[in-house]
Amino acid sequence: MTKTSQILFATGALSLVAVGVGAWLLAPAPAQPTVVLVVMDTVRADHLSVCGYERETSPTLKALVANGAQISCGAISPGAWTLPSHASFFTGVMPTEHQAHSISSGIDSFAGGGNRARPLDERLPTIAERFSERGYQTGLVSANPVVSGSMGLDRGFQDVDVATRFGHYTNSRWKPTMDLFLDHRDPVAPQFIVVNIADAHQPWGAPSSNMDWSSEYGVGIFYSKKNREGDYSRYLRGEMDPMRTPHFEAQVNDAYDAAVFMADENLAYFLDRLLQLGFCETAGCRVVITSDHGEMLGEHRLLDHGHYAYQSNVEVPLIVAHLGGPEGMEWDSVELPERVSGLVVHDLLLTGRLPDPLPAVQVVAWPHARRCSSLDGVAFCNLQAAIWDGDQKLLWDQGETLSFDLSLDPDEEAGTPTAASDALSKLARAGRQDERDDKKMDITVTEMLKAAGYLD
Repeated sequence: MTKTSQILFATGALSLVAVGVGAWLLAPAPAQPTVVLVVMDTVRADHLSVCGYERETSPTLKALVANGAQISCGAISPGAWTLPSHASFFTGVMPTEHQAHSISSGIDSFAGGGNRARPLDERLPTIAERFSERGYQTGLVSANPVVSGSMGLDRGFQDVDVATRFGHYTNSRWKPTMDLFLDHRDPVAPQFIVVNIADAHQPWGAPSSNMDWSSEYGVGIFYSKKNREGDYSRYLRGEMDPMRTPHFEAQVNDAYDAAVFMADENLAYFLDRLLQLGFCETAGCRVVITSDHGEMLGEHRLLDHGHYAYQSNVEVPLIVAHLGGPEGMEWDSVELPERVSGLVVHDLLLTGRLPDPLPAVQVVAWPHARRCSSLDGVAFCNLQAAIWDGDQKLLWDQGETLSFDLSLDPDEEAGTPTAASDALSKLARAGRQDERDDKKMDITVTEMLKAAGYLD
């Protein structure tokens, strides 16, 4: 275990203190816990050692679980990329309802109409606004530039610090960012804090010196998505030299794993600072940790993320931890199902409990028209929709449906053609109805997405 993952997690005794009516009338209102959402951006569950991965990529998460945190390694992100997932975390509804996601145009003719995105509808209340109404101080710090005011995701936050580009708040630059953010907050006042840690998002930086595994292939690979003759485009089009392909795939996986380790290390620093500065002393900290999506690392001959409902792109971790608090504090126990929708993050933050009933486990992934065109129609071209019932998955891909038993076929290599269920057909229709929008492009949103690398 690395130094930064050696976290001292205090736990409160699970007991109720009985008081008389008179004492209750004189007692002050109970202290409210600090509530924290950590989004480990682009972290897929099956590359975490806490979920059984062979490399030690997540010592901090393992320490949390060893100290009583609940975990699901089969959660499904509500969206396929940053914007729709965060909007769902903040509103508790699916992307087909809040409509903050990619909008494709020109997809039928590959005319290069491009992709743009629709920001979160300001008519929907956000979780930060809900916490503000409760008297909480609200703060957002994000290493992902998409989690921003341009996308409507800062609404309700009193303090906002968002990186202007990827890499600005990652690796060693994360620590001073967090110090500055937390040092200006009052640990005694009730706090709602959202943190996005984006080390696992491209561009991947240098590996941590604390890793106890090394790579034969090195790290630091960067995808140039505009270069038609670069490794990224040649790999996706199936034109890479067969002798080069295994080396390239190994290099991609090594770089990603090193980046996930760095994200876990930066998570440790953040949680340590919460404890050191006293944010968890008065009434403890309710901490929810998840990811907004995964990453394709060669599965289905794909790279990147954002436009697929495959497991590699949408199966993420979900962890619920309670840190600190005085003796006698009682926490609501949460038993996370192994297969659960990331929509539950909203209720877990607001109430400390899972919603009843649980939301359907489903996702829609919209295509990327410009990438589809630049790759000659071999990738990023289809709208996909999927629903899960445990390990049984139905995947709708541009009108065709495949059935998968993930317990036997976790890599989705041998789907069985089948008829779409009523629920899947309804989900696919909702995705198709919301796919196009001929309204004028929002230049602010467009320029931000281009700077972030989401638009070519």
